[in-house]
Amino acid sequence: MRNMNIQGRRTFLNGALALAVAASLGAGALTLGGCSNGSQAEPAQDSQQEGAAGSEGGAASAIGTDGGVASGSASGSAAQTFVEVAATFDASALDLEYSKRDMDASYDAASATKVALADGGCSVEGAGAAADGTVVTISEEGTYVLDGSLSDGHVVVDAPDTAKVQVVFDGVDVTCSNGPAFYVKSADECFVTLADGSENALADGATYAADAEDEPYGALFSKDDLAINGAGSLTVEGAYENAIVSKDDLIIAGGTINVNAVADGLRGKDCVKIADGTITVTAGGDGIKSNNDSDATRGFVSIDGGTITVNAGDKGVKAEFYARIAGGKLDIVSADDAVHSNLEVLIAGGEMTINAGDDGIHGETRLVVDDGVIDIQSCVEGLEAQEVIVNGGDIAVEASDDALNAAVADLTSGDETAAAAGTAQTPGEPSQMGEGAGGPEGFDGSQMPEGANGAEGRQMPEGMGDFDPSQLPEDRGGRGQMPDGETLGDWSDEGQARDFGGKGGMGGMSGGMAQSSSDCLIQINGGTLVFNAGNDGLDSNGRVEINGGLVLGSGPSSGMDGSLDYDLSAVINGGTFILLGSVGNTAGLDQSPQPFVSAQVSGNAGDTVQLADADGTVIASMSAGQRFTGVLASCDGMVSGQGYQVVVGGAAAAVTAGTDASAAGMGAMGGMGGKGGGMGRF
Repeated sequence: MRNMNIQGRRTFLNGALALAVAASLGAGALTLGGCSNGSQAEPAQDSQQEGAAGSEGGAASAIGTDGGVASGSASGSAAQTFVEVAATFDASALDLEYSKRDMDASYDAASATKVALADGGCSVEGAGAAADGTVVTISEEGTYVLDGSLSDGHVVVDAPDTAKVQVVFDGVDVTCSNGPAFYVKSADECFVTLADGSENALADGATYAADAEDEPYGALFSKDDLAINGAGSLTVEGAYENAIVSKDDLIIAGGTINVNAVADGLRGKDCVKIADGTITVTAGGDGIKSNNDSDATRGFVSIDGGTITVNAGDKGVKAEFYARIAGGKLDIVSADDAVHSNLEVLIAGGEMTINAGDDGIHGETRLVVDDGVIDIQSCVEGLEAQEVIVNGGDIAVEASDDALNAAVADLTSGDETAAAAGTAQTPGEPSQMGEGAGGPEGFDGSQMPEGANGAEGRQMPEGMGDFDPSQLPEDRGGRGQMPDGETLGDWSDEGQARDFGGKGGMGGMSGGMAQSSSDCLIQINGGTLVFNAGNDGLDSNGRVEINGGLVLGSGPSSGMDGSLDYDLSAVINGGTFILLGSVGNTAGLDQSPQPFVSAQVSGNAGDTVQLADADGTVIASMSAGQRFTGVLASCDGMVSGQGYQVVVGGAAAAVTAGTDASAAGMGAMGGMGGKGGGMGRF
């Protein structure tokens, strides 16, 4: 029997998911002080199985005929629009790897140049660096070991652009009142190594001295590639704007890193790559961000490991072209989207817990889930893109609007051009944060987040507007028990009849008059998806395909919406699903290769709903997330014309499987028991 109840989310997401299908249908087992270097803000904006293949390898961006993307790029022009650049995107062209040097935190302390930081005057022992009062300048390739503190000073790396410079923090505490505490002005790459067991801290002031456009805007700022590794700790306070910034690549390969920033926490213009580390980000803007919009091989965030906690006043993880999560454990609280890309998103592994003020995970054109555990505990919409492809993974969504939404991509919402220059801001003005005008409501960019100590709890940044995770719904009802006694999360019972949904028409009105397009696709090829939706469950402005996997869903709350809502077509070719809603459109599917059943049955939140064969053998089971008056269900091995039962709280409705709405007989509740009692109203 397959038993998946929509309760006890955390146990489900932390444990193994074991589900089985009864063999009675012939289906096999289904497994489921000297601070003078400063800055002002950066210039503005620096078919079936068709989605199953090539997720990690990457294909050309899935921008369809209605996606509004130009067919070519304006080669040779001074500036390209984001649409033109996006049309050249190919995920396989991205450099997602880490160099040996990025990952290597070793160093030879005996041969390294030693730098002692002190307010009374810094000292240097060895070649390649010089001290001038409370300012240290590193000018040559090599390894430098720093210790000591500066209450108002800074360290600058100003080496040839071919130089690889390793700077070891071994008990460093630097504050600069009017610029970055650590500034990589020139190098090929700078490696900041956190010595084993060391505690280190960097902080800047709320105002910077320099007023040129190309000056720093972060407490730890690099104009070139920056890698952080090692087994020590680093706390960075960004009072001016950002905490850690690289104008090229930002790579984190280890360490315990706590950042607090008025604007963005971790920002790598060309990319952010995280291999490992324990990272806590508290940010008034975006938590982790890559914002290069002029080169389709840049502007990506890639996470392969680490334990990452983000509190963000805007987006949790924000990428211009590509957001990829393939490992690690992430806990994201955000006022806007938790994970966002202006183009594509790939989830290939890892564990995520999400509480979002808007979308849980958003990819403008394409969102693919290959693997991983995704627990979206609160959001407006759970997974959203023009194409939403689920190939695997364990996904739970609690949404106030749609659980999954496929809508026409809008690539004109970004900057007008992807030119490197753009329109510079007036010196002294705060930089743009996020996509909104001036960042989250109430955020003026002039103060540090409240409780700005990432190591001390999870206070929300000041200026996050009305968003308050403590006000998220606590009573989410019940999802019942899995076969082994594990549970699957909490759902709310709103006590209202729910509309089951169906083709287009009036469905999904909460999103406005959405554009229909065959480019819009929700495709489920595998994995497990459990959702409770306030409006539509699976909502596509084009097509829905279920080819495999397990889908268990409850919703929605009004006759204008449905657990299954689509504009063009919905077919099932394989897999198992139970969708609960209202009796309004329980037929729900176009003619499909795999038969399905629909039943006019009623129940409340927490009721066990089962799909059984004619003899009462249970095939699949779930616990209702909210009140319902209709059920739509199917499973691998279902036979057209054969009788089945939909059982609610022990009362059975006899139904007949069919491959279209007219053949899938509507049952009504009968007597108690699993053998399909007499017909009658429940």
